[in-house]
Amino acid sequence: MALVVAGGAAIGAVSRFLLGAAIDAIVSSGISAVSTTVINLLGCLLFGLVSSIAFANPRLAAFCGTGFCGGFTTFSAFVILLLAQADASVMLIVSVGLIHLLCCPLAYWLGTKCVREVAE
Repeated sequence: MALVVAGGAAIGAVSRFLLGAAIDAIVSSGISAVSTTVINLLGCLLFGLVSSIAFANPRLAAFCGTGFCGGFTTFSAFVILLLAQADASVMLIVSVGLIHLLCCPLAYWLGTKCVREVAE
């Protein structure tokens, strides 16, 4: 089971890297609050979807949930973002922190709600 999770995590981490690079290129920034925020919000939405699906195969659930979603979003990326913005305004740092802390759980809830609506 650990290899299944590791495979999902590897794909999730590479996906995060590629999407982050694409977003950073669009907003012209080396480390972007935008890319980290978008990725974490998408990851929470996806995790809400994945965790609400009744997978017949527990390995597939572990691959998608703990593996892919765990690799796609990380708290460490969020902390690195905040530390990299240390010379930015306090308002920016607080705003990014609040967006993550308030909107990521909301995105997760929205993902679970979407699966429940489809299932009914």
